[in-house]
Amino acid sequence: MTDEPTYEKLVIENENLKKQLLEKIDIENSIKDKELKYQLFFDNTADAIFIHDTFGNILDVNHSASIEYGYSYNEFISMNASQIDTPEQSKYIQERISELIKNGYVAFETLHQRKNKSQFHSEVKARKIIFNGNASILSICRNITERKQIELIVNQQNVELKKHNADKDRFISVLAHDLKSPFSALLGFSDLLLENLHKYDMQKIEFQIKAINQTVHNTYDLLEQILLWAKTQSGKLTLKMQKFNFAEITNEIINIFENQANEKQIKITCFETEKTILNADLNMYKTILRNLISNAIKFTNQNGQINIYAEKKHINTIITVSDNGIGIDKSVIPKLWKLTEHYSTTGTNNEKGTGFGLIICKELIEKQGGQIWVESEVRKGSNFKFTLPLCND
Repeated sequence: MTDEPTYEKLVIENENLKKQLLEKIDIENSIKDKELKYQLFFDNTADAIFIHDTFGNILDVNHSASIEYGYSYNEFISMNASQIDTPEQSKYIQERISELIKNGYVAFETLHQRKNKSQFHSEVKARKIIFNGNASILSICRNITERKQIELIVNQQNVELKKHNADKDRFISVLAHDLKSPFSALLGFSDLLLENLHKYDMQKIEFQIKAINQTVHNTYDLLEQILLWAKTQSGKLTLKMQKFNFAEITNEIINIFENQANEKQIKITCFETEKTILNADLNMYKTILRNLISNAIKFTNQNGQINIYAEKKHINTIITVSDNGIGIDKSVIPKLWKLTEHYSTTGTNNEKGTGFGLIICKELIEKQGGQIWVESEVRKGSNFKFTLPLCND
């Protein structure tokens, strides 16, 4: 005799079935909800997303991948992931895949190529997943070309900053040496005078005072050049562009050196092929010319010749300070413009220089958009040339 199902049992069984059905519906809805969220993420993320099997065959990609790499969805599905890698990166990529298989996750930077063969820097984050029941790999690729360019600029700036600091340290070292030398001379001569003032005759005292005076003048010139250079570096030296006559101002500067040139019987002449009106900073021009003429006199022998002339070239004027002095060895020329070299030598009458004159000239000329260079041959003289804007009004 079988037990007839009671009404109460039927009600309980029915409730259990309803409960199981509702739980199944909840699970299915939860899965659908997660799938929808995944699909929304997959389709709308800005990064390119690839799903491929362990052999690299692409199983799925998002829309961003097509935009970035230039392939359609159908093209991607028939491709291998290695096709977006540059050939040069193949060994590196194989090493990263080995790392992925071992650890389940890997992140690295590489070069990727588009359908049109253009390349870009990519940051790849990949992990092992199960896709459609099979072991697969999910790769998220982000274009970081802009970031790499910024990193390159920052790295270059760091290199330049380190070089600048090294140059500054070298400059301070050279400056300390150059200031120490004249002060040693001043201390030496003044100590001798104090100790022997009543023993020396007037001729010897005069010699000592002249030596002190010359050293003071040289040291003062050095400090003036340093202060001027410091202004160019700090941006405190402002440009005041104005129009002025080349020959008129140049002859004015030549007159300053009349006594100095006469001592060595050097003739200084200024000429121009046609009337030249410059558009430049007048004070800077005078400083440049004073330095170049002073150098020319310093390195020109007795009865020498110095010529200063201007040539119009398109929007610029090339101004030349030419001498027939001792000239400059080609190996020395690059040192003339370097602060860290601080190259200085004595003149034909043992004249002393600061070593900063040409560096100052370079700074002032470049600040006005010009250039300076020298053409020279040992024992045949030097031609220092620089450009400044020409007034075409």
